[in-house]
Amino acid sequence: MIPLALLTVLGPARAQEPPPVPVAAPPATVQPAPAEPASAPPATAEPATVTSLPGATKSARDLYLQALKAWKRRDFEQARDLCKEAVSGDPLLTEAWLLRSYAHQRLREPALALASVRIARESDREDVRAAARSLEARLTQDDVRDSPSAWAGGGPLFELIDGDLQPRVVLNLGVGVPLWERLTGRAEVRWTAFDPGELRVAGTRASAMAAWTVPLGSGRWSFTPSAGPSLWIATGQYWADGVNPYLGIRADLDLDTRLTPALGFYAAVGTEIYPGQIADLRWLYEPLEARVGMRLWFWRA
Repeated sequence: MIPLALLTVLGPARAQEPPPVPVAAPPATVQPAPAEPASAPPATAEPATVTSLPGATKSARDLYLQALKAWKRRDFEQARDLCKEAVSGDPLLTEAWLLRSYAHQRLREPALALASVRIARESDREDVRAAARSLEARLTQDDVRDSPSAWAGGGPLFELIDGDLQPRVVLNLGVGVPLWERLTGRAEVRWTAFDPGELRVAGTRASAMAAWTVPLGSGRWSFTPSAGPSLWIATGQYWADGVNPYLGIRADLDLDTRLTPALGFYAAVGTEIYPGQIADLRWLYEPLEARVGMRLWFWRA
């Protein structure tokens, strides 16, 4: 049975919207169906502390079924509140704990969702346990992109010089800050070098981009397109003072994997255009840049 202390903490918490049963599918795509209450308590429960009252089970199940109907109506707050009442009446109704954890997730309460799903994970029903494990994986730090990040890397920058494709080396350093759900704000600086004796263009490029993360599979891998304005402080012997700024736009495609809560790797390709540079240096165009490197994640946002 569940420790009374645990129930006391979880009882008053606002629940997030759960996915419909059968629980084998993700909450966003599968509607829950009525499920039989679990017959065995979570492994951490203490029989001497909490029991399921004979008259409370049916009432708790009715509340759970009402919560499923609220979920189908996308009334996540009501589903959360009904699940809260259901588990208060019968703490061993793990289906309600699972639905409650989904409701917490929809209502953006990840800590409460994680606490509830860990109770549901101890269910004697395999489908409930499987769904709980899947949701817990989505809520864990290493499978989401909900924390600030920083990265560094490098790779080739391809230039078209009078139609001739020539590779160069570019180094980059960037940071990202979550803004809303999958939306992240990114700032990145890139450097290209050249021999001072060459009549070539190099310099520093700084971009501010909005990035949208698309999880792949469980979310350990993610695909992130981004775009935004970019400033190129071009350097070279083409200008009397050796420097000329250009304002343009940049687009980037990023694939990364999060191996641990703190460490991951990425590969990215990008392109940018600077109208002023094209007007001044018609012979120069840089259609593609590729980079690989290490990405670090910090505390959860």
